[in-house]
Amino acid sequence: MKNDTIFKVALCGSMVAIFSATGFAADAKKTPVEATPVVAAEATPAVDGKVSVVIDKTIKIMTADVDAMVDAVFKANAASIPEDKKEEAKQTIRQKVIMQLTLQALLQRECDKASIAVTDKERDDFFAKATGGKVSIEDVAKDSNMTVEKFMSLLTTNLRIEKLLNSKIEKIPAPTDAEVKARFDKIVETNPEAVKVPETVSASHILVKVDEKTTDAVAKKKIDELHAKLVAGADFAQLAKENSDCPSSSKGGSLGEFGKGQMVKEFEDAAFSQKVGAVGPVVKTSFGYHIIKVDAKNPAHEVKFDDVKDDILKALKSESANKARTDFIEGVQKAAQIENLEAPVVVSKPVEAPVTSEPGEAKTQSRELPAWAN
Repeated sequence: MKNDTIFKVALCGSMVAIFSATGFAADAKKTPVEATPVVAAEATPAVDGKVSVVIDKTIKIMTADVDAMVDAVFKANAASIPEDKKEEAKQTIRQKVIMQLTLQALLQRECDKASIAVTDKERDDFFAKATGGKVSIEDVAKDSNMTVEKFMSLLTTNLRIEKLLNSKIEKIPAPTDAEVKARFDKIVETNPEAVKVPETVSASHILVKVDEKTTDAVAKKKIDELHAKLVAGADFAQLAKENSDCPSSSKGGSLGEFGKGQMVKEFEDAAFSQKVGAVGPVVKTSFGYHIIKVDAKNPAHEVKFDDVKDDILKALKSESANKARTDFIEGVQKAAQIENLEAPVVVSKPVEAPVTSEPGEAKTQSRELPAWAN
């Protein structure tokens, strides 16, 4: 197992949330408030001083615990940080870790006040579900440089906090039908295009690439032979699995559903003009030679309220839950006296991890809005 297993699986994504919030990770959508706070990993010797934060003159965040978590988060994500930005990244991560550990300590105290408890069964069931039952607690603890006892304590603490935060949303009333309809109307008013679903097709293809290993003549000869077999009645999916140079070969050549503007022009023109179920003529693109079979055509249409009301209802419930959690957390923070004993570090613009993309048929889709509608 990788060291980041503890971040991504066992602790509900808490540490990942810290790192994402720094701007150094590609997936930077969550903030620490949205994730369950986390206890620090095994302490290492303090670098400078013993206490980093004091809360209400009584609760102390030890520098050793800050150092340990900073080191763990940095090591788990170091590969995505440019070499000349690593020191800056550590300082940014440190600030976020201090915020997270402070918040965790505050919420632990709230758990104690509310007598929130987690049974061994609840903890074990969560771990089994989160890992799919494929790894043991001993393995994860060892891989995370923790004792089993420390890891168990860490997991229990996070589940207690999760219970506490969930208790703040139990009595929130469900959105009314009128509120759901009002949100739909507002979305349509703000983004009229949101309800317009363009024409799409579902298609499969067989690709024979033209590259440094396969000349144009060789590729053309092979695709023509495959086309002849299909015309004679050969199974398209089977031929695709055995012969296509596209990753879609594992799915019998299926590319799923796509709209205009997502594929290279020659491929798009053929797919949208062919009849459903027919094997089209050989098409050449910058990737090589294709045989296309259109599996379905989906005409353009407009989304109706009834089509998406369940999605909007779910989104409104999520908004209410997030607001209740956030309001509670902010209230706890404001009520506490927090003394950060570490000098703040001025960090320049956050560094984003390089974004890479694999070559393929699809272009970037311009119509991003629905799901539904953000």
